[in-house]
Amino acid sequence: MTTQAKRIAAFFLTCFVATSHASTDPAWLFQNLNKSDVIAQSSQGKIDGETYTAVVANRRNPKEELHPVVVIFSSRDGRHKLLTEFDIENGVSSKIENNSIYIRQDYAHHGIRFIQYQFKRVGGEFKMIGIESQDMSSSDYGGVSEIEREAPNYRSQEMWSGISTNLLTARSECWLKMFDIDYSQANPNQQDEAQSLFYRGARPKNAVTGEIRFSTTELLPLSKFASHGFRANYFYPSCYFDYHKHLHKITSPPK
Repeated sequence: MTTQAKRIAAFFLTCFVATSHASTDPAWLFQNLNKSDVIAQSSQGKIDGETYTAVVANRRNPKEELHPVVVIFSSRDGRHKLLTEFDIENGVSSKIENNSIYIRQDYAHHGIRFIQYQFKRVGGEFKMIGIESQDMSSSDYGGVSEIEREAPNYRSQEMWSGISTNLLTARSECWLKMFDIDYSQANPNQQDEAQSLFYRGARPKNAVTGEIRFSTTELLPLSKFASHGFRANYFYPSCYFDYHKHLHKITSPPK
């Protein structure tokens, strides 16, 4: 197993240990979920003074196969009401904090990535108001052409990038931090420290940054969200930096 593969595997093991805590879930959850549901992760918090609980569970379908779902409840005076539930992909977690519901998808392929969606109550309904994403991967997989990679002065670097989109203010900020992958460099712990910040959703210092502004867009209701399906009907502008730290703006959906 390569060093890159080992650190990715270790990263996701850490994620699982940190987020899976079914033993602390309140007893009423098991009475309100499907009998076949196995709770993988849960979070509880207050939104506008009311208690909400978000659960990621593995649910058995008619073919006896397990698939992950997110189930969200609101609670008041000892009564629990199902707010919404939907199928998701593997690697999803949820949390209730900052008066918001967060749904986060972590995945790995030639690096590690996550995208997190923030929902707040807008006009009496929970709607997506923010999108946060990060990517940490080698520049060899970051859009660098084969000709550039074979050039004498090319040097593989870790490209740690992120995008923060506020749909209420119609603004996206993107950033990029690059550093040497070689562990023999002056700071051998740099990548481990970066991964720790990545997992917490924090951004690095001294990153190059840029932003775009766009016209106000329609906000996606939580009731219509699915981590793998909503993009067909909802497009949100974005931006990114390439290997040469040039800013690119994505203001229209792909054709």
